[in-house]
Amino acid sequence: MLRTAVFVIALAATVYSQGVFALQSEIIRSGQVSAQLMAGVSAVQTGKEFLLGVNLSMAPGWHTYWRNPGDSGAPIKLTWQLPDGVTIEQLGWPIPERIDYGPLTNLGYHGSVLIPMKVHVDSSFQELAVTLKLNGRWLVCADICIPESASLELILPASTSPAVEDTATGGVLEAAINALPRSVPGISSAHLTDNRLVIDVHFSGLQAADIEQLDFLPYTENLIDLSVPVKVTYTNLGARLEMVLQDHLDTDMSDLSGLILYTEKIGEERLQSAFSVNPEYQQADVGSELSLLTALFLAFIGGLILNLMPCVFPVLSIKLLSLINGAEHDSFRARLHGWLYTAGVLISFVIMAIVLLGLRAGGAQIGWGFQLQSPVMVTLLFYLFCLIGLNLSGFYQFGTGLQNLGSSWADAQGKSGAFAAGVLASVVAAPCTAPFMGVALGYAIVQTQWLALAVFASLGLGMAAPVLALCHAPALMKKLPKPGAWMVQFREALAFPMYAAALWLLWVLVQQTGPDGLGRAGAGLLAIVFAVWLWPDANIARRAEWLGWSGVARLLSLGGICLALYALLSMQSEPANRQAEISSGRVNLDSSGPHALAFTPEKLDAAISKGMVFVNFTAAWCITCKVNDGFAIDTKVTKQLFEKFSVTYMKADWTNEDPLITSALAEYGRLGVPLYLLFPKGGARAEVLPQILTQNMLLEAVHRLATIPGD
Repeated sequence: MLRTAVFVIALAATVYSQGVFALQSEIIRSGQVSAQLMAGVSAVQTGKEFLLGVNLSMAPGWHTYWRNPGDSGAPIKLTWQLPDGVTIEQLGWPIPERIDYGPLTNLGYHGSVLIPMKVHVDSSFQELAVTLKLNGRWLVCADICIPESASLELILPASTSPAVEDTATGGVLEAAINALPRSVPGISSAHLTDNRLVIDVHFSGLQAADIEQLDFLPYTENLIDLSVPVKVTYTNLGARLEMVLQDHLDTDMSDLSGLILYTEKIGEERLQSAFSVNPEYQQADVGSELSLLTALFLAFIGGLILNLMPCVFPVLSIKLLSLINGAEHDSFRARLHGWLYTAGVLISFVIMAIVLLGLRAGGAQIGWGFQLQSPVMVTLLFYLFCLIGLNLSGFYQFGTGLQNLGSSWADAQGKSGAFAAGVLASVVAAPCTAPFMGVALGYAIVQTQWLALAVFASLGLGMAAPVLALCHAPALMKKLPKPGAWMVQFREALAFPMYAAALWLLWVLVQQTGPDGLGRAGAGLLAIVFAVWLWPDANIARRAEWLGWSGVARLLSLGGICLALYALLSMQSEPANRQAEISSGRVNLDSSGPHALAFTPEKLDAAISKGMVFVNFTAAWCITCKVNDGFAIDTKVTKQLFEKFSVTYMKADWTNEDPLITSALAEYGRLGVPLYLLFPKGGARAEVLPQILTQNMLLEAVHRLATIPGD
């Protein structure tokens, strides 16, 4: 009773000397801004927390500023004077709006803004009342800007009794907290180019189709040029945002953070929301530290190595045949043919780069080797390799009218044949990703178009370099064997690599389209071979002409070509079992190696939380991928290793176009497959394994990461 009496007397004295307790402070008008403190309780319980808000109301037409004011202005500054044992935490900044004024773009608030706080009163607090004093400063602007300030005070009684909450004010503060941008870690990554900031965002619980507008507002001042609209590219997985950096940027990007603002469609309504992100800043993986000269060198080396890839060998064998045939023993013709071959390679690589960059600029999620994600292109190459093989085997010989379209692919006696060999070599090299290529192409894809084209051209130059060097080396040319009767057998032998490549392409086609694609491609090939047999320049057509049947032969030949075109255009781009694989979550169940989960970002996040994860980005048309699969991944040893260390194996099959996989590759600065990622338990960032993977490399990486404790 004595304690209660003392409390009542002290309380009365406090009320008499300092004013009446209230949920809200007195409204202070600093000029164009009215400021007030709002508490969610009328009495404070020591040892507990309560909500508090700073409410600023601006006069019509005036605005104040966010934590990053933009191109001009100054952020709101709040300075507290608190008794011992009392602390305040600002829970966040309300979502700002873009405020354009002439060439400037500012970030701030019109109307009013309520900044929510959380106040903690220590259990050792002995005072009878909590006195909160705030000195606030803000810049308020319309056509002119005026610095203003206000001092606010709020007094709340304190005791060990439960806090007395106010439903109305508490509800307003809870609503303000719920409207704050939520923090969503691990859904975004960022990297810098020479003048742009690129952020890749994975939507969490949202569908890209339901997002209408996206914007990024950095917490860091003077980071991006806010006057330049954000370029947004949507994918099924999320979106890529590209922003122009400020001139003379000198900012530490390791702590990049900000708001992703988005407008979501909900029925007929539009709701603007935001989430706070701290993107994982990628640097080395995307080649941002590379100089242009380094990227050009790596691309050149990667092009050299492409010549060793199995997918390129058949075409190089054709060029070797032309050299052995003796047409280029003349030094001048040899050099000319070498440069024409190089021109074919360079022009092809540049054209592929232009198409790739153009499609990506238009929003398409594609990468290196994208053309072989099309069953139509795979079928065309299948036809071409079969025809070249049949030509080398002597099944048909065209006359002079079609020399450059037929036998010149093999003999390359003419200038167009040398150029065509370079084009074909480039086309079949596209699925291959050699060492050093990944980093170079990752660098190229985030540069300006001219720099990107230079990197692709360097890649092509590296691929053409061996043939060009041979044609400029008379001593080596003289060591080539002399033409003779043996050339017939050699020519026929070179047909078999073509048949092998055609079978590989047919296998790829089956992976893409299923058995129906096999039947259509077979029917189309039969029609093409029949058309070639009846072509007016062919021997059978000349015999038909003697018999007066030349018109019929031409008609049947054209009919065969039309049938082949019908078979080609009727190809389906999606295998029938792809969705079944994703639904079931498992692939390659008949393999002797480890069972694989079909890759999705959601499954990856769930698996990382449980243990180590190995992700294999692959494609049926990627020869390097298949070699690595056979010798390093799909083995009993690897299966036992994964079982021992509880490694989840995921396969990201990029045989057909898949924006989810393309976006995931881009996160690690890659434009194509293969890519091998090994995640530690709970790790947000993976270790990138070499593109030419051995079983020992995989074993060592798993053992190394197994020693890293999970979160």
